[in-house]
Amino acid sequence: MIFLFLSNEQKNSNNNKLIINYKTNMTKKIISILIIIFTFQINANSQKNIDSLIQSFEKLPASKEKVKLIIDELNLMSNVEHSFKLAEIAYTISLDINDNQSKAEALSSLATFSKIKGEYDRALQFYNKEIEIRKSLDDKAGIAEATRLIGELYRARRQYLEAISYSEKAVVLFREIADEYGIGRSFNRLAAIYYEMGPNYYDSSMKYLEYSINYALKVKQNILAVSNYNLKASIFKEQKLLNKAIEEYYKALKLSLEYHAEYYLINIYTNLADAYLKTRNFSKSIEYAKLAYEQAEKTKVLEYQMESARVLKDVYVSSGDSANGYIYFEKYNNFYEQNFNLKRDEQLQELEVKSKSKDQLLQIAKQEGEFQKLIFVSISVLIILVLIIGIIYFRNGVLRKKNSIITEQKEKLQELNSTKDLFFSIIAHDLKNPLGSFKAITEMMSDEFEAFSQEELKEFTLLMKNSAVNLAELLENLLTWSRTQRGTIDYNPEYQYVFQLVKHNVSLLESAAKQKNIQLVNNINSSDLAYCDGNMVNTVIRNITTNAVKFTPEGGNIIINSEIIIKEQKQYYQINIKDSGVGMPEKVLKSLFNIAEARSTEGTSGEKGTGLGLIICKEFITKHNGNIWADSEQGKGTTFHFTIPLKEN
Repeated sequence: MIFLFLSNEQKNSNNNKLIINYKTNMTKKIISILIIIFTFQINANSQKNIDSLIQSFEKLPASKEKVKLIIDELNLMSNVEHSFKLAEIAYTISLDINDNQSKAEALSSLATFSKIKGEYDRALQFYNKEIEIRKSLDDKAGIAEATRLIGELYRARRQYLEAISYSEKAVVLFREIADEYGIGRSFNRLAAIYYEMGPNYYDSSMKYLEYSINYALKVKQNILAVSNYNLKASIFKEQKLLNKAIEEYYKALKLSLEYHAEYYLINIYTNLADAYLKTRNFSKSIEYAKLAYEQAEKTKVLEYQMESARVLKDVYVSSGDSANGYIYFEKYNNFYEQNFNLKRDEQLQELEVKSKSKDQLLQIAKQEGEFQKLIFVSISVLIILVLIIGIIYFRNGVLRKKNSIITEQKEKLQELNSTKDLFFSIIAHDLKNPLGSFKAITEMMSDEFEAFSQEELKEFTLLMKNSAVNLAELLENLLTWSRTQRGTIDYNPEYQYVFQLVKHNVSLLESAAKQKNIQLVNNINSSDLAYCDGNMVNTVIRNITTNAVKFTPEGGNIIINSEIIIKEQKQYYQINIKDSGVGMPEKVLKSLFNIAEARSTEGTSGEKGTGLGLIICKEFITKHNGNIWADSEQGKGTTFHFTIPLKEN
């Protein structure tokens, strides 16, 4: 036995070392046990005990192990504010013990949660500090990963040139250390950046996707491959190459099932359902929409449940199954309401964490409550409309053939669905924004009137005026559209001088045109006559010319001319309104007169619209048995054409 030959001092020295090692190991074990206990408690109480957890951490001795355990804990938490607070504690400890590795890990966590909170400038500062520390450690892998994450941060900010620059730097850094997985992930982000930049960059996105897929399969990182196949399919879907998209979705699906990537499955099932819906393969679309819904139900994630219910609703409606369509419409609304309430609660919780005043909390709760009531009222109105139409339909007692009934039900449901979407669009956006601005300004002026200068008050009144003008225009268009739907607008055609109709509207818009230095030209022959309803044609000319002024940049021109055409052996008077504005893409052009896709859009100088003007124009021209359409080229301008009868039939 070697201990027999040791002196007493040596024995005491070794005994002391054994005691020190024992104490150190025990300290680590105690810290680990305490962390497990506190983690269990905080999860059991839905993170209400975050303060007690922080206090418990503060009682533990400062060490690298403590920093690591805190970072492991914060990565398990779902509350971003709490995670950020723990990351701050970890960074403070790393400064106290002056350990660079701990500093770098804590800074990486601070950057991550700052990015999630939308505090991009702060996140960038943390990432740059992290890189400086990792350079002192010669940690090439850490530098490469932080560089990749900065690229991802710029992508989230839509600063695509910077995002590309940092992602390409990350590729170089990962290549220097032969990290093929890192290279594959960087190529995946480059593909995502080019995809978000739009159709002109899809080829570049595809190139980087192929690179990333090769690396993912090479290093057997199948989840990365799933992400690549999914993105590749999305590009094919945007390009209307639906069969190719479906093929890529199936590749992603195979790997997701093989490696139990539960959250990817929902997205893939949903995308497959959407792709098959576009190919009119309703059975396949319903099959995958149901799988998406079942998967979403397992996860209990509201966003997934809401989206999968919406997809099932759309599929059933398109396939003519109105009964099931209505069932999933109800489920979608239920999930939407739950999700809305959850987000509202999260916002209130964040305000509490940031110690905002009680008045602010009550004000936000009130605003969100009002918006929720607005949504509830809109849905209730829609349901009542469905019931009223159903009662009227059945009271008429008109029994039709089965195929006719199915066709009519499908058309009515699609019409109601379009009306519902229009209600949400107009009420939740067009009505909410000016009302919200009006309410906020009047509250400020009421609470602190004497604190504002004359210039500030003048600016507030101008903002209130603009809000009132936008509201008036919205209500006028809504009332006009409503009257056309109910058939209460009289159609009284007579011979009209078209030059005078155009001249009247040009004079009304002359002031708005002069503000943008736009030239309005009336090239209509002063003797031209057409057989039309003067009020309706006035509305059409005014709406189209207003849009032309709205989307024409300063110094442009708008020319109004006419021609006589013959269609089906009848003479029509065609009016053309041509502008030198921004133009519009083919997708927007096709949906201009579709009520289901009516959207308000800002003009070149921020002018507001309602999205209903062109819908009303189509209604009025249809009353004349005429046509309305548009030609456009992006960057060069748009020409609207419409026809009205030349003579009385």
